[in-house]
Amino acid sequence: MCRFLTYYYFLIYFIIIKNVFSFQPSQKAKIYYVNKIYSNNSINVNRTNISSHVKTYYTLRKNNIINFRKRKILAYATLKSQINNIFHGETDVTIFDKLLASISYILPTIDAIQSFVMPLVNILPIWTHKYLFQIERINQIYSSIPFMSFVTFMGLYFLFVKENKFKFHYFIRYHHMQSLILSMFGYALSLFYFRVFPYSYNDTDIFNLTILYSTMAIYFGSLIIPFFSSLLGYYIEIPVLSEAIKLHIGEKKNQKEDL
Repeated sequence: MCRFLTYYYFLIYFIIIKNVFSFQPSQKAKIYYVNKIYSNNSINVNRTNISSHVKTYYTLRKNNIINFRKRKILAYATLKSQINNIFHGETDVTIFDKLLASISYILPTIDAIQSFVMPLVNILPIWTHKYLFQIERINQIYSSIPFMSFVTFMGLYFLFVKENKFKFHYFIRYHHMQSLILSMFGYALSLFYFRVFPYSYNDTDIFNLTILYSTMAIYFGSLIIPFFSSLLGYYIEIPVLSEAIKLHIGEKKNQKEDL
């Protein structure tokens, strides 16, 4: 039952993720043909000159017959524009920049596994349990050191996000800032679930399972998608979060502006 609900919610999540991350409607192409209705010729005769005037009238008729090739091209262009609203590619990013940007999502992923380790044990195969418990043990050691999480957070911020002498690429700064915000978002989400509502892992109520797996889908989905987008060299636009990042580190400067 738990695995079925998990697969069901993950399927729903990936179906609606395109509409969640993009609020711009798709472009509807309309094709019109220009038809010539009639023309009115008139000749004005004066004492000094003879002039001829031609008045032509046109009307617009919507084309209702579009062949399959045109429909395919329009559908591809619309899908590409919707994808570009979500993912914005970067041309001058090296493999090292991509790896350095993707590393930033390791810490929030470990926190997510620590928060939802028991539901993951019930969902994932048996051979993955030892890795989950090893990650949990590492996170417990990490959390047992006083002020370690605060020092790590501030260190990542001042090293990768804030402008310094290293002058990291805007792509790296963007993803590291996004990972720090997602880490705080995940902590608040798990705190809201386990402290505000008296829910537990052992409760088999359908409402509890719905809230639990919906929370997990949102949390892990918000980490997995940016992780793969950073490996591919893309920015990902998440409503509110992306605006907060751009307000903090600013928009990317063009090369013409730098010159």
